[in-house]
Amino acid sequence: MSFIEANGIALEVNADQIFMPTADFEPHIQKATLIALCSPQNPTGTVFTDTLRDICKLVLTENIRRKGKATVYRVYDQFIKLSFGDKQNISILLV
Repeated sequence: MSFIEANGIALEVNADQIFMPTADFEPHIQKATLIALCSPQNPTGTVFTDTLRDICKLVLTENIRRKGKATVYRVYDQFIKLSFGDKQNISILLV
């Protein structure tokens, strides 16, 4: 049995982004195999908004560009019932 080595890329986020990733990882998408997202984020409790749609479009565009070769997968760990205040968690199925 052989294992494929993976190189993780940590995205730096800041308070201006409410500590949420955006589609600004586009320079890395051509080498990507898996994108793992979680909402709400720990420890901030922030949830995805329109940025989730932008990330999904980026993944879809890359998969179309690859024309059936090595798909980019999304893993979305979602806790739909854990919303804080008036923020609603968006389901990836609705994007």
